[in-house]
Amino acid sequence: RTKFDYRDINVKYGNSTNGLVVLSLGKTEVMVASSKKIISPQKNKPSDGFYKFNIDFKHFQHDSDNNDALQQSRLELMRLLDKVFITSRAIDTTSL
Repeated sequence: RTKFDYRDINVKYGNSTNGLVVLSLGKTEVMVASSKKIISPQKNKPSDGFYKFNIDFKHFQHDSDNNDALQQSRLELMRLLDKVFITSRAIDTTSL
């Protein structure tokens, strides 16, 4: 395919309690799970909410030769998410 060829996009939502979403882009599938919990704010920022990202490649860890590459990809993706959402202040934490 070329970079301008269209690929089918499909989004499947799980039930409202598990926060599960499966995104299909052509033959590529990505599964995302989200969770939430209410915690006390940090003492130095009592009016700010908090969020964090965790990346897990459980389905790929069976190949021990690939673990270093997966860990590197995990760290790069977490840094990217940190830049996009936290450093850029894309989400207003005072509204959380």
